[in-house]
Amino acid sequence: MPHSRISRKPVKIDAAQTIAAPQSVTPWLNEEPMTPAEVLDRFKIKYGKNPNKKVYELTRRRGNRPPMPSHRVGKELRFFWSEVRQWLHETQQLRAAA
Repeated sequence: MPHSRISRKPVKIDAAQTIAAPQSVTPWLNEEPMTPAEVLDRFKIKYGKNPNKKVYELTRRRGNRPPMPSHRVGKELRFFWSEVRQWLHETQQLRAAA
């Protein structure tokens, strides 16, 4: 059976079709990324030997709670406080509505 060839014609995109950057991208452009330990320090949570365990659990989707926003840098997770603050506000609104 012969293989079909896929046409690889260049696609022309005009200015009306460009995608704007999401609103959540711009607030943290001037922020320093935070480590999991720094996030827990901001939350004033004691974390013992392994801060990653508590923070990584918050980044997972559980039930109807949205995951805490994070950015993977290699094997490490980094956080921007403006995104975490927005996430806290949204989860508090979800709890109040329930």
